[in-house]
Amino acid sequence: MTELSAFMPVFNEAPTIEFTVREALAALDSLAVSSELIVVDDGSTDGTRGILERLATEASRLRVVRHASNRGYGMALRSGIAASIGRLVFYTDGDGQFDWADLPRAHAIANEDRVVVGRRAIRRDHSGRRFQSRIFNALMRLAFDLPVDDINCSFKIFPGDAVRTLDLRSDGVFIDAEMLVGLRRAGCTFTQIDVTHRARPAGTSKLAGIRHVWQVVREARAFRMMTPPPTRPRS
Repeated sequence: MTELSAFMPVFNEAPTIEFTVREALAALDSLAVSSELIVVDDGSTDGTRGILERLATEASRLRVVRHASNRGYGMALRSGIAASIGRLVFYTDGDGQFDWADLPRAHAIANEDRVVVGRRAIRRDHSGRRFQSRIFNALMRLAFDLPVDDINCSFKIFPGDAVRTLDLRSDGVFIDAEMLVGLRRAGCTFTQIDVTHRARPAGTSKLAGIRHVWQVVREARAFRMMTPPPTRPRS
C-alpha cells in the first residue's frame, strides 16, 4: 500500500498552482516514503487545467482529478478522498497559504487511529475572515463536542481507511467539521500542531462571504438532525 496520499483542491489558481505543486512534490520527496499527489481541479476556467496537465507529464506521482464544472469545496475534498489509496491521507488547499515544509512533522506523528490537525499559529487573513472563523469554530465545538481549536484549518492528516469509509455529504466548508465528527465517532484521537499560514500570494478566497456562512448553517443543521448525538470517545 502507498504510505501517503496527499491531495489539494484547486479552482482558478493559475498564478500560483505551479509553485504549489512543485513545493508539494519536494515535501513528499523529503519524506522518503511511497506517496502520491492528487490535485482536484474543481472546474477551473483560467488556465489551471493546462498547467496541471503539463506538470503531470513531468511528475509520475502527480494525478489530476477533474470536475467538468465547479462543484464546491466539499465535493472537491470528497473527490480527493475517494481517489486516494494511501495508508494515510493528507490534504491542504491549493492556494499556497500553507507551507508544505510542515508536512514531515505532521506525518511523523500520524497513525491508523490518530488524526493530526493543523492549527494556524499566526493567521494571515483579514480581520473579517478571522472573526468569521472564530464564530464557526465556537459553534462547531458547541454543537458537536469537537476538541479542536481550528476546525477549518486546511492542513490535516487522516487514517486512510477510516476517512474513506465516512459517508460525507457536505458540498461546502462544513466538510471539515463533518469529517472530524465522523472520525471522532469512529474512535480516532486528535493531535493538534501549529502550522505556518502565509498571506495569499494571488487571487482571492473562494470561501468567504455570506453565501458560505448560510451554507454552513444549512449543512450543519441537516447533519445534526440526521446523526445521533455525539458520544465521547477517548480524546
